[in-house]
Amino acid sequence: MNSNPEKIFPLNATLNDFKEIAFDKVEKSPELPKKSKPPVFNIRNHIAIKAEQLLDFDFIDLDIIFLIAVLSHNSVLIYSFSKANQKLSLERKRVFYSPEKISSNNPESLYVVSFGTMKSGDIILACGGLFGYLYLIYMEDEEDKIQELPSNNGELYTLAFPPESVLEQHSWLLAGYKNGYTLLWDLDLGQQIARFRNFNQNPPSDVSSLDWHFSGEFFVVAHLDTRVIIWEIDNEIKGFYDNKEKKTKIIEKGVPLKEPFDAHSNYVDCVKFWENLLVTKDVEGNLLVWTPFKETIFLINVYGYQYYENIWYVKFSINKNMGMICLGNDNGEIFVYKLKEGVFANDDDGDLEITKKYFDVYKESYDLMFSLEDERKVIRKAVITDDEKFLFCISDGGRLWWKKIKD
Repeated sequence: MNSNPEKIFPLNATLNDFKEIAFDKVEKSPELPKKSKPPVFNIRNHIAIKAEQLLDFDFIDLDIIFLIAVLSHNSVLIYSFSKANQKLSLERKRVFYSPEKISSNNPESLYVVSFGTMKSGDIILACGGLFGYLYLIYMEDEEDKIQELPSNNGELYTLAFPPESVLEQHSWLLAGYKNGYTLLWDLDLGQQIARFRNFNQNPPSDVSSLDWHFSGEFFVVAHLDTRVIIWEIDNEIKGFYDNKEKKTKIIEKGVPLKEPFDAHSNYVDCVKFWENLLVTKDVEGNLLVWTPFKETIFLINVYGYQYYENIWYVKFSINKNMGMICLGNDNGEIFVYKLKEGVFANDDDGDLEITKKYFDVYKESYDLMFSLEDERKVIRKAVITDDEKFLFCISDGGRLWWKKIKD
């Protein structure tokens, strides 16, 4: 990987580099054009899981089946889903007790789970939560052992496996913690490579979400103090492997590549790259597509989602072809948005920052809506598979739901 921040993030980019979306100014727009109401589809198929709340799940496509991992308090339930007959069957269950072995009455509580691959191509399942341990399940290991990687950074909230450009060289994994640190793990070595925490954040704020740039040169971190921070995988990190004597010393990073401040005014609990743009979600009904290219933030698009209470830890997903966002709410509803490019036009000054006062003036509505049958619970996560044929989601009713949406 050859680091080139200027090429990936052209800091001299202007609004003219993007297609414009024109709209009236705030004081001249009493009404928005009426749109036809998008269709609503019911989701009926589900399986009950013995848990009051399901915080996370993930899946991996294995051609004829999906493997689906669901967190249930202190357990990871691994299911196989047949694409042919749409049947779900439990493959494995892993229960995690306190790593300190204090008492079987004090179990681990898991918050995040993610499928990934190693440099070797082997499939791995990573999870973590209350005790800050990173648990690794090597799916192709017949003994099915669990590797525990400890840290002293508090609760583990989010994980992100890197793109293929990184996996060609390293078995890396990013992990975000309650104390504001993001750790870069080398899973082959079973140790930390680097620790990232912005020295300007005082006190530090919980890491709520992580995502890699497709180049593998950068990653983005969302914090609960509304900050969205971009870090670079620089030459010092890449050179970690050059000197064997330094392999026990963790690289400390305290100055990010970019630190945008003003996109949101409340908790940001999910962030994803969309090519060179960022998609971020707050708890006030705003899904923003924006550019971190310039010192000032420019909005590319704003999507509005419906909710009833400001609830943290409701994640959106973007399917692999980068074409659509999928997001649930706290009323058993799932919204699908087709990503569109464009910039809000400002007639007076093309370089004037577009601020939050425009959020309620023009918001793209959802293109599709799904509704859980007879259940109005929080949907923490919903995904449309990469082939766009199936939708999966989990609800606080303790159920895993699915629907075939395309033949």
